[in-house]
Amino acid sequence: MKKHLLLALIPLFLMAGCADEPGDELPPADEKSYTAKLTADNSTLTKDDSSEVIQVEIASNEDENVKYKFEITPPCYLNTKSTVANQIGVKPGAMIRSASSYTVEKITVDFFGGKGTNYQVFNNVEHSGDPLEYHESSITPTDPDDSGKVYEYAVNSTGWCLFNHTEANKPSFYYISVVFKK
Repeated sequence: MKKHLLLALIPLFLMAGCADEPGDELPPADEKSYTAKLTADNSTLTKDDSSEVIQVEIASNEDENVKYKFEITPPCYLNTKSTVANQIGVKPGAMIRSASSYTVEKITVDFFGGKGTNYQVFNNVEHSGDPLEYHESSITPTDPDDSGKVYEYAVNSTGWCLFNHTEANKPSFYYISVVFKK
């Protein structure tokens, strides 16, 4: 009897240790939206851990005069070990967040090696409240051979942040793309 009870509990233990499955793909962005992409190469990060907050302003794809401002909190760094492309490394407690006042529809993140579950995304800059659900994306990862994942998050707010909530992991990603309205 005890053996059967233990066997019945195993699936519950396995489910508790796994992240939720991503939600369905989000609808396409509004035609009147702008898109700005923070990459490792335009982040101004170096291979050394950042020690101060860095703000980076990126021109939108649709109009070079419409710019979006990202804020990178320490400790973050430039990871150049990938043979595919440089990555933004985010150490525990660090985050990437909005420093603009535009309303953001969604963000898309291209994670290295499927590490997206090491991050939480919030629709505020303080990483408070419940994290947002992550969604599948039809975008091909920068490195599909390394089980990379691209996830989307419905922000619908003027503030958002991507926060490394782990205690020891330092996951990285290739880019964050922000879809926003002026």
